[in-house]
Amino acid sequence: MKPSGTRLSGAASAWNRRYSQRLVASFLVLALILAAVAVQVYRAVGEFVATNHWVTHSLEVKQEITLTLASLHDIEASQRAYIISGKLERLEDYYRDFPRAMEHSERLADLVA
Repeated sequence: MKPSGTRLSGAASAWNRRYSQRLVASFLVLALILAAVAVQVYRAVGEFVATNHWVTHSLEVKQEITLTLASLHDIEASQRAYIISGKLERLEDYYRDFPRAMEHSERLADLVA
């Protein structure tokens, strides 16, 4: 048996060098793979943020369309009720609802412009 402080033989030393080189090469390959994955994740997060912005914008537009249509239906119903009944209260409803419909219409125009 060899004492623990002796040097390795030539074959063992060469094998140890090859093992170290392979270990370093494997580490570098894994580091490159990790870097490539990090770049892809960064790009995916950027795309997600951009997509999320457009989804939010689309939902705002959809909501404003719904509010505009609801206001227009209220105006139309008030106008029709006034024409049928001749009561001034129905005309007051029309004048009360008209500015709200215009606000929604202008906001919708701003969102889609």
